[in-house]
Amino acid sequence: MEILNVEKVTALAHDIGEQHMPTLLTIFVRELEEYSEQLQENRDDDQYMITISHALKSSAGSFGADALCTLAQQIDAAAKQGDRAQVQHAQVAMIATLNETLMAYQRLIHAGINLHSNV
Repeated sequence: MEILNVEKVTALAHDIGEQHMPTLLTIFVRELEEYSEQLQENRDDDQYMITISHALKSSAGSFGADALCTLAQQIDAAAKQGDRAQVQHAQVAMIATLNETLMAYQRLIHAGINLHSNV
């Protein structure tokens, strides 16, 4: 599973206009930073984990953060099934995946978001 799906990022840039990508990716990165920080501060708060996972299902998918999107979907499904143990277990993976995703998007932004070449 890819951390950063370049094809989805390129499609998003095509759909909204490449000139808007730096702004949108910066907003997405800030969101990821906030989620990462809050998850680390609220390690015992299952409800916060569920809330973040639900929010990330769509935003991560839209921005091509495939691994993060998949993990968020799994956590959301476990929460809906009442599998508290799975939600708690996934918290460490969520923090690690959030941080990996965050670094990938920061590199993309710092590289100038040249989507005409391989990112």
